[in-house]
Amino acid sequence: MNNIKMIVLDLDGTLLRDDKTISDITIAALQKCRAANIIVAIATARFWIAAEKFIDILQPDYEITADGAIIHHGDAALWEDVMALSDSMRIPLKEIAAFGDDENDIAMLRACGTGIAMGNAIDEVKAVADYVCASNEEDGVAKWLEKYLL
Repeated sequence: MNNIKMIVLDLDGTLLRDDKTISDITIAALQKCRAANIIVAIATARFWIAAEKFIDILQPDYEITADGAIIHHGDAALWEDVMALSDSMRIPLKEIAAFGDDENDIAMLRACGTGIAMGNAIDEVKAVADYVCASNEEDGVAKWLEKYLL
């Protein structure tokens, strides 16, 4: 897994717990990624205004939102925005790990080199993922990053 240069993370049901908070464990894992020169990007079906407070907390390198923080294609085409970011950063898709939990994350998980479904993901997401990590309530993103990347 040491060839991963960027991680792309959904917000709802992935980074965010059910009460819409982000654990300190997850924030620390993302900070370790940045310290290891791994680019952190958020890809959410939320509009930027609805994601702003989480973006302020997480301080990702890039945000992809439904209203065009990177490129506007709408919810179902987040993966196209991830591909555009991959191209502009000159990072091959095979060197990107993507995390998600719902139907709109499926194409992104398929397109990236490593797709990780949350433990709380719908079955269709788990079926296309390379890995299934713990749930959003169990710091699944942080645990996967610590085990496979950091």
